[in-house]
Amino acid sequence: MTAVDTLSIHYEKNVDRVYFFLHKSLHVERVGVGHQDFRLGEMSMNEVQQICQQLDSNWRQIVEKSQIVVVYIPKSLYSEWIEVRYRGTIDLTESPLAWYPVLPDVYSTFNLTMLLPCDYHVSTLGTLRLEEADDVWRLYQWEVNQQHSCCQLRVHESH
Repeated sequence: MTAVDTLSIHYEKNVDRVYFFLHKSLHVERVGVGHQDFRLGEMSMNEVQQICQQLDSNWRQIVEKSQIVVVYIPKSLYSEWIEVRYRGTIDLTESPLAWYPVLPDVYSTFNLTMLLPCDYHVSTLGTLRLEEADDVWRLYQWEVNQQHSCCQLRVHESH
C-alpha cells in the first residue's frame, strides 16, 4: 500500500517543537505552514528514554517500531496550523497493528499517535476528508483522545 497524505494539526499555543510517530517505511516530504518550511530532526536516545518512562508497554512497542520525527517550529512564527506531508509504502501483513498514519483500505479505523509537550493544550485537532475508492465515497473524521502527554487520533470510516 502506498500512502501519501497531508495532515493538518491545530494547536492553541506556540510551541518550539512537536514529535510524532511514523511507520519506518514512510518519509516526511514537508512540514510547514503556507510557504514556511519547518526544520526536521531526530530524537536523541536520551529523549526516547524519557518518553518511554511516561508510557505503558503498549505505547513503548509503538515507539520502538516507529521513527520519531521532531518538528522544530520557528519561534518567530506563530501559526495555529502545522501541515505534515508524508509518503511511503507499507506492508500491512508485516504487523496487524493499525496505528500507521495512513488512510488504508483494509481498516475502517486506525490510529495516529503523536507526542505533545505536557503543557500543549489541544482544542481541536482534525479534518474531514473524502476519499474515493472503488466508487464508494468514504468520509474520514479525526477525533482526539488525550492521555498524559500523548495525543491519539482515530479515523472513523462512514459511507
